[in-house]
Amino acid sequence: MRIRRLNPRDPALASPSAQRAYDRYVGAHWGFEPGRVIEVQDPDLPRHLTEMGKLVELGVIPAGPDGRWNPQAAPVPIKVPAVEGNMLTFDPKSERLYPVVTPVTQGKFKARYLVPSGPWYSLSEVARHVGGHHQDGYPRVQVQALGPVAEVVYYTAKNGDREEQEGLEYLHNQGEEGGEQPWLCIDAQGRPWLAGGGYRVPDEGITN
Repeated sequence: MRIRRLNPRDPALASPSAQRAYDRYVGAHWGFEPGRVIEVQDPDLPRHLTEMGKLVELGVIPAGPDGRWNPQAAPVPIKVPAVEGNMLTFDPKSERLYPVVTPVTQGKFKARYLVPSGPWYSLSEVARHVGGHHQDGYPRVQVQALGPVAEVVYYTAKNGDREEQEGLEYLHNQGEEGGEQPWLCIDAQGRPWLAGGGYRVPDEGITN
């Protein structure tokens, strides 16, 4: 992972998809322009993503004693270490969310949440099971499903009032309208993924 300053003549903005990611950052941050480019060496991710902010927490509904997930159960917070490079991003074309974390954080997730004996599924299988409009275009990655995501929390500054300009935590509940919550998954490296769900990411913020 490499972080560098962004300038208007940066060749990283030369392609239409990079420019789209730039424009969506400005829209999602209500007028604030990005000041940096973060290069993530991960061939399974889309080439250009837009950063929402620092990923703080994912509230996941745990399975009960019978192995089922009760959508009314209180979510268990999965805290994300507050280090540079742990981000909530989205694909500006599909509006699909991608948690991006550092290799160190991946190692911590792997040690805490991965069960070596499985079961394993493809991201597409999990997405089809979950439902919603985020069904296609997943990389061929095998994952374990941790459970439905009830809440997504990230920290960023937006060009709103003074408090927003200084930076705030934004909490977005999932599945409020359609009931289709994305599921948090983890692969063999400890990378977190979101599969399925009925959310979208307009400039106003994450909605569902």
